[in-house]
Amino acid sequence: MDKILKQAKEIVNSMTREQKIQFLISCVENNYKFMYNLFSTWRLEHTNASEKDAVAQCLLQIILCNTKSILHLFNGLEIIPNNDTRIIDPVSMVSILRTIYERTYIFHNIFVQPESLEERTILFNLWQIRGFNNRQNIKHTPSKYKEKKVKEKQQIIELRKDALRCLNLLRITENSKETIIKELECDLPNIKGYCFVKNKDGIITEFKSISLTVSPVLLFNDERLAGLYTLFSMHSHPSFLGVPQFGQMFNEDTDKDLQITILESLLIFHSKFIEDFTTIVEGAKDIMNKISV
Repeated sequence: MDKILKQAKEIVNSMTREQKIQFLISCVENNYKFMYNLFSTWRLEHTNASEKDAVAQCLLQIILCNTKSILHLFNGLEIIPNNDTRIIDPVSMVSILRTIYERTYIFHNIFVQPESLEERTILFNLWQIRGFNNRQNIKHTPSKYKEKKVKEKQQIIELRKDALRCLNLLRITENSKETIIKELECDLPNIKGYCFVKNKDGIITEFKSISLTVSPVLLFNDERLAGLYTLFSMHSHPSFLGVPQFGQMFNEDTDKDLQITILESLLIFHSKFIEDFTTIVEGAKDIMNKISV
C-alpha cells in the first residue's frame, strides 16, 4: 500500500498545475457522487431519524450544495458582456470553502469530540441557543416572525435548563461549571468550538473556548494547517491584504496555486466529514461499505 501511495504521489507531483487542477476536480466530482449516494440511500432507509442524525444529514446536504457551487465556479464566469471569455474566480470559491470547513469542524466538535451524552447535549444546546440568539437580537422583526421569536425565546430557556441538568451530572470543578453557565447565558450569536479539559481522574477542570482560527490544528492534529482558516478569511474578508492580492494573483499567475489549495482542502474536509458522519450516524457506515462510485 505504501508503495502504491508513493507512486501516486510521484505521478501527481510530475503534473503541470493545469493537469493537477483537472485531476483534483475529478477527485472532487467522485467525492460528490459518493456523498450524494450516501445521503440519498441513508434518507430512504432511515425515515424516522433521531435529532442528531437529522442535523447530520442536513449538514451533509449543505456541503453537497456548497461542493456543487465550487465545481460550477471552476467552469469559469463570463465577466465581459457579449464575450465568451471565462474567468475562474478562486476568491469566490474560498468564501464557500470556508463555510464547508466551519460546518465540518462544528459537526465534529459537537457530535464526535464529546466523551459522554451529557457533554454532547451541553454543546448541542449551546449551538442551538447561539442560533436562536440571531433572531432574538433583531430589533425590528417582521410581523410574520414575531410569534416564532417568542417561541424561540422560550426554547432558549428550556435548552438552558436541559444543559444545566446535564451539567449537574458531570464530574466537574466549580470554576468550570461557572464558565459553562456563562456561555449558556450569553446572548451573542457567534459560533465557536469548545473543549472539556480533564485531569488524570477524568474530572473536568476547564471548559475551553476554541476559535475557528485555531481549530484546524485541533481538528486534523496537524500543525501545518495552523494558518488555514486565516488564509480563507484573508481572501473572504475585505482586508487590506485580501483586496490587493486579488489583482496581484492574476497578474503574477498565482491564481492556479490558490485553485489547487482550494481543491486539496475540499478533499480533506470531505474526508473528515464522511469519517465523522459514518461514525456517529446510525446505519451510515453499512451504507458506505456498500456504495461504489
